[in-house]
Amino acid sequence: MRALARSECQLSFVNLGAPVQPDTVEAVLDRHCDPGRYLRNIYGSQPIPTFDDAYECRRFTSACYDGWRSNPDYDDMRQVISILTEQQIDKYLLNPRRDLLKLAVRCDIHPTMRPSSRLFEQTPIAENLRRRLRLPFFMRRSECDAMENTLRYLLHHMRCGVYVRIQCNRLAMFVPFVNTEYRNPWSSQLKWDPRFRTLDEYLDEWQRLYHKIDIIGDPSRWWANGNLVCNVVPPGFWNGHGTVALRDMLVETCARFDVDDCEFFVNVRDHPQLKADLTDPFDAFWGSCPPPALPDEVRRDSYCPIVSSFVADDFADLPFPSVDDWELASRKVFPGDCRDLYTRVIPDVPWNERVSTAFFRGSATGAGVTAATNQRLQAALLSKQWTMDDRYNGRNPIDGVAFLDAGVTSWNPRHKKMPGSPLQFLDRESIEVALANRVHMRDQIRFKYQLYIAGHCAAARYSFLMQSGSVIMRCASPSRNESSLWFFPLLEPWVDHVPVAADLSDLAERIAWCKQHDLECERIVENCRRLYDRFISRNALMEYCCLVINTIAQR
Repeated sequence: MRALARSECQLSFVNLGAPVQPDTVEAVLDRHCDPGRYLRNIYGSQPIPTFDDAYECRRFTSACYDGWRSNPDYDDMRQVISILTEQQIDKYLLNPRRDLLKLAVRCDIHPTMRPSSRLFEQTPIAENLRRRLRLPFFMRRSECDAMENTLRYLLHHMRCGVYVRIQCNRLAMFVPFVNTEYRNPWSSQLKWDPRFRTLDEYLDEWQRLYHKIDIIGDPSRWWANGNLVCNVVPPGFWNGHGTVALRDMLVETCARFDVDDCEFFVNVRDHPQLKADLTDPFDAFWGSCPPPALPDEVRRDSYCPIVSSFVADDFADLPFPSVDDWELASRKVFPGDCRDLYTRVIPDVPWNERVSTAFFRGSATGAGVTAATNQRLQAALLSKQWTMDDRYNGRNPIDGVAFLDAGVTSWNPRHKKMPGSPLQFLDRESIEVALANRVHMRDQIRFKYQLYIAGHCAAARYSFLMQSGSVIMRCASPSRNESSLWFFPLLEPWVDHVPVAADLSDLAERIAWCKQHDLECERIVENCRRLYDRFISRNALMEYCCLVINTIAQR
């Protein structure tokens, strides 16, 4: 497909030469656009085109975004939303922000704007937000210092992030940034699998098993995403996965609800960023020792809130909807990622036509690299073993239908670091199970029971499972500091899901209970669907985003 002109692509550059009213948010941002108008979708709230299917999305992305660079200083950066590097922060982030702070203008709120919702006010979710925002470093702050402290922390200690500013009831700034010269604080602590004498031998074996690609040779330049170690630079320094969907959710929320002026940061990684006690967030890299305090260069007494799709009790990050939540609720396909997991209407398979088997498919994510340390591999191994066991296979005495169909569909060849263990990767040649066939998510609902197993973080598919019409069998996390999604405080065992022990020791017992309590399982399914419809549907997601924004603004 030919590369289209920028006007055909509807790329958002705030203003492409048209006059704007003075003393407005748009006028301030327009003054800070780069002369070539390469920066896109970081200023203003113009919607980014969305699609009904992945094919049209990929055609549009290829013709529009891949054909035009998205950064005035880097020809190879072709993101849907421009990503700033550390050298550009002052010019394109801090300077426009300072001018917006000086802007003394009465915001023209649309007269038909609906007031803020109170759907979540009396739920554990609202209290969870308020509890986190009562942390001293969120309470003790000056606006400029807190923002710049957090920017410095994310840029120099975590490598990347997204700055968000809401002003005059609309999205004013949505600015991803990445530190291209990042150096981690934990490389001196790093030890690799003792089967290999040197780090080079370790990396050579990984390349033999998985990818013959260039790896960053200096471990101090690697970065972490929870327990995962990243050492390959993606095109454009950072792929910005999920940013288009999250921006769309914020634009829609501001258009639908009355939201207050505020600013915060978005973490789009799979692990929370800021510890509540201000110790280092990379717990797994410090062995058996408690993680040290943050280094003086980034440790401050005030920070701006960071919202994350994956949170944990030890962290200060505010719970926020995931990309999957919004893709599922909106049924949109977003440029860049062009994922169409949730666009098709899920068929309503009657309960009595479903198969009474617990089903799981997913990649071999998780911190562990063996069945003993990785729940997904353990479930796949149990599934294999139970095919030969008449208590659990198709000859079982309860109903003659196999208990379990669990398998991993890819090996997830990431470098993994568990607390107290060396850096490892999954050795696919020694795993006791083979890869399973892929089953599209819309086809998984023909099973009565769906096994929920977290990977290296909580699995964002949980919201899909809630409205799938299957019983969710939720496996507890083996981690002390469990990764959670924003709505997890609403979940109740035996009301909206069936709990399973972290070591899967009671999995057979739980499946047997489900087989023998069909009516109770139907009630659990209905409870779960009602919970989804009330709190996680499209409008509810926007109401929750509104709550987050206004709670931040009121602190």
